[in-house]
Amino acid sequence: MTASTTAPVSLARVRAQASAAIPVNYAVLDGDIIVRTGAQTSLATRAGQAVSFEVDHVDEALAAGWSVLVSGSARVVTTPYELETVRSLGIKPWAGGNRDTYIRITVTEMTGRRIRASTPQHAEADTQTGERR
Repeated sequence: MTASTTAPVSLARVRAQASAAIPVNYAVLDGDIIVRTGAQTSLATRAGQAVSFEVDHVDEALAAGWSVLVSGSARVVTTPYELETVRSLGIKPWAGGNRDTYIRITVTEMTGRRIRASTPQHAEADTQTGERR
């Protein structure tokens, strides 16, 4: 996860507790995950605790996709310099309401997986993209 994105991704979510998966918009800054949320959201109220962040991408036409799961500690961004830095990322949440709290997840563990179909019906599509199996 070296690239940064501010676009919402279909299955990006943060888990602040075992039973909650919250869709989020995010960016990557110096290897950490930055999420913009509301001050009273379940994620913001769990700052200082361990969380997991998962992002997935599926390409149905190619029967391919990938998934990345990171674990780490979440904290609210509070220092003026750091707030200026994360605001400059341009994260625009889709959820309504006041979303001016930034959470920084310091990654301590990362796992991922890429999946590609091996059926002949997708061989032509793979040839067009130049990807090898």
